Amino acid sequence: MADDVPTEVPNTVGQYVIIKTLGSGAFATVYMAQHTVTMAMVALKCIAKRKLRNQAEFELLQREINLMRSMDHPFIASFFEVLDDEKNFYISIEMVENGNLLDYINSNRGLQEQQARRIFCQLITVLSYLHVEKHVVHRDLKAENVLLDRNFNVRLVDFGLSKAFSKTDPFLQTTCGSPAYVAPEIIKEKPYTSAADIWSLGVLLYAMVVVTLPFNGDNISFMLQQIISVNPPIPNSLSPELRSLISRLLNKEPGARITLQEIIQHPWISEFEDSKLMSEDFGLINTLKVVNPQELDSGVVSEMRILGYDTAGLLQELKSGAINQRTAAYKMFKRQRTIEEINNWQNVRASRTKGGGGPEKETKLPALENGILNGSPSVKPTPSKNFRPRLRYRSTVPVK
Repeated sequence: MADDVPTEVPNTVGQYVIIKTLGSGAFATVYMAQHTVTMAMVALKCIAKRKLRNQAEFELLQREINLMRSMDHPFIASFFEVLDDEKNFYISIEMVENGNLLDYINSNRGLQEQQARRIFCQLITVLSYLHVEKHVVHRDLKAENVLLDRNFNVRLVDFGLSKAFSKTDPFLQTTCGSPAYVAPEIIKEKPYTSAADIWSLGVLLYAMVVVTLPFNGDNISFMLQQIISVNPPIPNSLSPELRSLISRLLNKEPGARITLQEIIQHPWISEFEDSKLMSEDFGLINTLKVVNPQELDSGVVSEMRILGYDTAGLLQELKSGAINQRTAAYKMFKRQRTIEEINNWQNVRASRTKGGGGPEKETKLPALENGILNGSPSVKPTPSKNFRPRLRYRSTVPVK
């Protein structure tokens, strides 16, 4: 067993061998592990059963698992399977190699607008999928929850605070989220909609190009009051189009906040090559789902049969959401093929762009105040009346 793996976690879990610890939080520890049949590297999220203090916390975990297993989008981390033993639950998800967006922003001392636009557009496709197709609000969209794969394409993770909503009644009540990213309507304890995710996306876009959060500080109560009443400074060094988009994303009135469709049509996207990316990418995404209701991926099936998997009835199991060793193996192989397909598509598109015109105009980054973007801890769902007291004793966590 690796030295940094706690003794209460076995060296082998099901068909996985634990290699090392990737990170640890209040409720879970995430390990790098290898699937011993497919040889795929995965992130194995371990939740100690003793930390689930009551039925409500167990139901929150079950809801997270059910949401993750229902997701099928190339820019959302793939869920493979869930296992358990006497002490722990284990959730196997896609291993994403290049860390999180928070560290990427800090290591690059901020992103150029073109870089930020690429990431932003991919996140828009994710929110469109969540809000329009799945009717789910993420409720914890932040830099720490956006991972980057080996080709620097995004993966949204952590659906622990996510919640499905009704098409006929889209309002949610539960107060939760990460303080620096939470929307004003949530702080004011009002019913809210998926527009709260749009606000969080605005905070994230601001962080990418300004290298600080628009609302920040160690005093959480003061920061929450700023979110409600103060408009953050938007540097003049940013392009006028980007300043316009940020201000519309961070509109304190949810009904007046820019919508997903309006974002796609906004000049910061529509006047650049990324507008074509958006339209083409939406089409691409529909062909890259793990579960095609009509047929299995023949290449994946061939690889599985070589390893001895019986694939009879596999399509029906995938369509029904079954969780077992062979559906997990199929998803692992399919994800790797999807990564390659997206990269090939992007390379072809990039070569066409270079051949068809000059580079996009760029804007210099503003002068950095401190060059460090701080993280923001999540707060689990709580009754509204307890929101501010719980947050008061939490502070942002600086990058180490």
